[in-house]
Amino acid sequence: MSTSNINGNPIYYDEAAEIFRYASDDEPINWNNHRPCPKCGKRPFDTGEDACMGYLPGVVSACCGHGGEGYIEFENGVTILFRGCEIDAATT
Repeated sequence: MSTSNINGNPIYYDEAAEIFRYASDDEPINWNNHRPCPKCGKRPFDTGEDACMGYLPGVVSACCGHGGEGYIEFENGVTILFRGCEIDAATT
């Protein structure tokens, strides 16, 4: 089973129905209206940025981790992985 999370909400791919579902209640994911973060209660901005982090210049993508593992991927290829406020690893 393929699993991941959206905005801190665990999800899985339902192979029989060929859709992603929320793990908490098996509801299909509405890709146009994500559930709020279970940690802070915020939804992503309409432009897709993580509401906890906002727009970050020089960043390709980022996620605060919503209480779990977060990351920041910079335009130069460096990626920082962290949990809470502790940095776990940096890669290039």
